Amino acid sequence: MGNVPENQPIPISPLMRAGTRGLPQPLTPLIGREAELDALLRLLTRDGARLVTLTGPPGIGKTRLGLAVASEWQQRTGGEVYYVPLAAVRNPAWVLSVLARTLGVPTAHGQPLLDRLVAALWGTETLLLLDNVEQVVGAAPDIAELLTRCPHLVALVTSRAVLRVRGEHEWPVPPLALPPSISASPATLAGYSSVALLVDRARAVDPTFSLTADNAASIAAICLRLEGIPLAIELAAARLKMFSPAMLSERLERGLSELRDGARDVPARHQTLSDAIAWSDGLLAPDERRRFQQLAIFVDGWTLDAAEAICAADESPKARQAVLDGLTSLLEKSLIQRTTSPDGTPRFGMLSMIREYALGHLQASGDWDRLSERHATYFLSFVETAAAHLYHATQARWIERLEQEVGNLRTALRWLIDHGDKEAALRFGAALENFWLIHDHLGTGQRWLDEILAMPGDAPPLVTAQARDALAALLVRQGEIDRARALHEVNLVLYHEVDDEALRAQTLLDLGSLHFITGDVERATTYFEDALAIGWRVGARRTVARTLNRLGEIARLRGDDAAAAARYEESLVIWRSLAEQERIAMVLHNLAPVVARLGDRPRALALFAESLSLSWELRNTHGTAICLIGIAGAISGGWATAIQAAQLLGAADALRASIGVQWEPADRAEYERSVRVVRGMLDDAAFEPAWTQGRALTLAEAVERAQRLLATPPGPSRLHRRPRTQLGGLTRREYEVALHVALGKTNREIAADLSIGEKTVEMHVSNCLTKLGLRSRAQLAAWVASSTSGQPSGASAEL
Repeated sequence: MGNVPENQPIPISPLMRAGTRGLPQPLTPLIGREAELDALLRLLTRDGARLVTLTGPPGIGKTRLGLAVASEWQQRTGGEVYYVPLAAVRNPAWVLSVLARTLGVPTAHGQPLLDRLVAALWGTETLLLLDNVEQVVGAAPDIAELLTRCPHLVALVTSRAVLRVRGEHEWPVPPLALPPSISASPATLAGYSSVALLVDRARAVDPTFSLTADNAASIAAICLRLEGIPLAIELAAARLKMFSPAMLSERLERGLSELRDGARDVPARHQTLSDAIAWSDGLLAPDERRRFQQLAIFVDGWTLDAAEAICAADESPKARQAVLDGLTSLLEKSLIQRTTSPDGTPRFGMLSMIREYALGHLQASGDWDRLSERHATYFLSFVETAAAHLYHATQARWIERLEQEVGNLRTALRWLIDHGDKEAALRFGAALENFWLIHDHLGTGQRWLDEILAMPGDAPPLVTAQARDALAALLVRQGEIDRARALHEVNLVLYHEVDDEALRAQTLLDLGSLHFITGDVERATTYFEDALAIGWRVGARRTVARTLNRLGEIARLRGDDAAAAARYEESLVIWRSLAEQERIAMVLHNLAPVVARLGDRPRALALFAESLSLSWELRNTHGTAICLIGIAGAISGGWATAIQAAQLLGAADALRASIGVQWEPADRAEYERSVRVVRGMLDDAAFEPAWTQGRALTLAEAVERAQRLLATPPGPSRLHRRPRTQLGGLTRREYEVALHVALGKTNREIAADLSIGEKTVEMHVSNCLTKLGLRSRAQLAAWVASSTSGQPSGASAEL
């Protein structure tokens, strides 16, 4: 390109008019870029980078930041700075000619233009600010060669696309800092650069404008809606001359069409938000534009697997590679962004303003209906795959994956309902049961399942029953017992008709739980014993473990802590073998206070610590709240410790209320017991304020406080140590091995589950048989089944 004829007409932008020392001088202050400015100056000076490209989506403020960096670089180094605006240049072959005119390099026929630029720049410390290079990235090799031949030359580039040459340092310009929520105080909000920019620009159109307690929430909502994009914020600020912050926030929630009528002295592409995005869209090849529009089908991001499954023309490797190539190109052009999930999986997304633009074009195209159907199909398969993983050791990772996809799940399920696909919608809703329960989306799940079950048309009975089970589970957690009972009773009739013993056992357990919650303990016990017997017979381990936990709750409610501990220990062994974190955490926090009252306080604290850690990893508010109750009642210490315990009780009650959960009887009894313990260490004047303070704690703050208390060395305890014998005179380890035998595990599997040697397992099995007077593993399994449904003769219930 260095030999391009020089007499061609070159379009000149109004911004080519140079300001002081060769740089345009902006009329408004730079806000919120202090960290970026310092980091870029270090990169250009101390670290010796000579080609830095500021990238980012339209309106992110690349030019504004580039001007500030160039100005500060000049002040620090004393070098020359040249501003080279290229927005009006469409032919990469013209870039060197524009540069020559900016530098005042004279025409010299017969000598290549690149050579003359080298001669002009050789030996001088110079920074070139090449602005808006995205449409002429074909000139990148010339820019690279110029830098190579001029050792004192530095190029600072602004572009929506990287140059992709050696030595380039890409610097993605981030959005301005956003407030954490709309509820922050005006003083707190003022410290966020997105808010500071909005207020500053609003004052330019209305000198009386200020951030107040009355408008703080609306201003924060505007900044959050606009994702910290400076251009969008400046356009919104101009509208505050017409609308109040509350009115503008409401209008922006309906769409971003309000963001227009920018300043007359800025380029046309920045007059409206749509124009800014259209500029990037216009630089795409037809295949890239179609891919850009297709990706707007996703809400709140997507994975590579999802993009390939939904956007590929077919399932061939070639079609999938085309999707990957399209993602790579759009990423380099700053129209999509890449992040990394907690599990290390790459994830992609669009700023909402860019997605809104692309979505409008997608909906007007012929791809919309086809892609929507593929999107719903993909995410139905995704939730059903996830559901299977929510009962294993990978539970936390899949819960997090589901949480990341909430926007896509909502969109896919809505499409299935609106298009009358009842069976698929039922499967979708049923698959999300455990996710909704563990992450406390109780009301959301209930509303979806109510709508799905009310859809007209038929569906396979068992599919419908699974959705009813899911709805009942959500209703129970919220205290709607009668509705839940009606759903389970319908299902119990069906499971009898189809002769599915495992589902019948599960439903008997669920109905027994409802009787327990409403205070009919005797009837609940009958249901539990029936469910347990069937569960052991058909190998329904989850039902057995859940039932044992329920029997433990009955014993705990009756004040029989030894019997409660026995049931909880039995349940815990099974849950550990299944590696289901949420259920392990549940039994641990049920067992811990019982163990504490039986005298083994150090073990109780260890159980609480493990339960709290598991619940926090899952971000399970319900489980965490129950754990806080037990910790508050189990810790010992002085007055300061008691104050913190009261705060934990307040936090637990507030967290429960925040997710709409009703305490079950055993949990309510444990809460009241812990309150009595803590009140016994404090008078009302101290307890009530501490409890109220606790209600203001966030989930993370409450967990941190509880962990700190658990790590505090225990004070003196009046409790006695817990005996180490189990049912039938077996030690705790022997009984764990016996339970695994009853589950049908081999010695090798038991050794792996318990992290002990296979020979050690053989020894424990032999000891069990000897102590119980049994001859075979089958007899040992039968003994375990009988001991958990009703105490075998001659066995001690002491723990």
